[in-house]
Amino acid sequence: MNQLGELAYNIWDTEFGDHTSSLDREKNVLLISGYLEANLGELNVLINTDFKLNKGEDKVVPELKQEENAIFTHMYMKDYLQKQGRNVLKNATATAGSTQTLTDWTELREGDSYIKRSIASSTTKNISAKLFYDLSKEARENLEKLVHAYNMYGSSPIQIEGEVG
Repeated sequence: MNQLGELAYNIWDTEFGDHTSSLDREKNVLLISGYLEANLGELNVLINTDFKLNKGEDKVVPELKQEENAIFTHMYMKDYLQKQGRNVLKNATATAGSTQTLTDWTELREGDSYIKRSIASSTTKNISAKLFYDLSKEARENLEKLVHAYNMYGSSPIQIEGEVG
């Protein structure tokens, strides 16, 4: 397993870890590692680095250190939370004009047994979307702090003036 896969397992186990089976865990880790591979370039832009995925050897070159892993994790969480907020709003608008009433039940009774479920109203969906937005904003602010500190103290200069000797 390459370093992005290991980081994906770390993100899943640390940030979520609510899998119901090992197959569920594998599926979610695969999604996260796909995100990480697709966004390696964005990490490079943020922290002025040049990480590459060597597909032949299936490893990141040069190896990601603790600081880069932390920044990459915050990048993922920010984008994940933004996506979840968009999904909540998308579902709120998709069902707002729906005329389908087959699933609009709240309680079923038969004899002494009953099943009760709550239906999310547009208000609760808006509140959920706002919570996701606030969490993603907080993740973005943390990411900006990490990137600033990394660029201030951790990255090498791209160009050096003077003679090399």
